[in-house]
Amino acid sequence: MRELAEVLELVQRQGFKHSFGSEAGSLSLAGEQGTWSPAQARVMDVISLDGGTDPGDDVTVYLLETDSGIRGYLLIPDSFHADPGKAALVDAIMASQAASAPD
Repeated sequence: MRELAEVLELVQRQGFKHSFGSEAGSLSLAGEQGTWSPAQARVMDVISLDGGTDPGDDVTVYLLETDSGIRGYLLIPDSFHADPGKAALVDAIMASQAASAPD
């Protein structure tokens, strides 16, 4: 079982250096200017971590890239700890990505 800290270290070495958040349905960076709409971002990969016996320790790491080339991750705890705003944002990014995919 991989630990969250280990996974974050690995993805940061792969260039996903920023910790994204959600703000009013948009992707944001803590402490920095700018937000991105769901259409301006794409999911590059998804990593699910199982915390073992405590379901409250489960988390999904979404690796994201904005249309301006900023790469980072968005953490969404699983189970009843999930942030509905973050979950809706990821759903919107994935829907936008699917809609713009070539046939």
